[in-house]
Amino acid sequence: MGCLEENLLRKNESVRHDYVVDREIMQHFGETFDDFTLLHYSDDYARRVGFERTPVQGALVSAIIVKSIVRAFGDSAILRVHNLEFHRPIYPGSRIVVELHVLENLKNKLVTLRSRVYVGDKLHFEGMTKIKTFEDIGAASMDPARAGCRTFCS
Repeated sequence: MGCLEENLLRKNESVRHDYVVDREIMQHFGETFDDFTLLHYSDDYARRVGFERTPVQGALVSAIIVKSIVRAFGDSAILRVHNLEFHRPIYPGSRIVVELHVLENLKNKLVTLRSRVYVGDKLHFEGMTKIKTFEDIGAASMDPARAGCRTFCS
């Protein structure tokens, strides 16, 4: 049995990863994707439209969820469906926890996940992702730091 097969999450198993989202990451994200929406760069504007201050880009949080999926399932995980519902904004400097829970795992090939993003004990984002997985024979399997395949916490 290969590393990927041995280490994929099974139905009803979960994994959690911690991240800190700061203004520097938001700035890099904005530069990379040419996304300079005023809401994410002006506290004054954000307050005028009903936020405490500038919230983290939703697309950035989505990318962090995908990072967690790769951490849990390896570089060969391919997104088939990925959707999110935003319940509360996430603000710069927040420590977030991404929780992935396996709803279905068909022979380690098609996996359905519920993803949730928490700040403290409050749910901020929730979604569903379907991925297709393959034997992880790419760059990650050659990386000594990933030799154990998956980590349950950061």
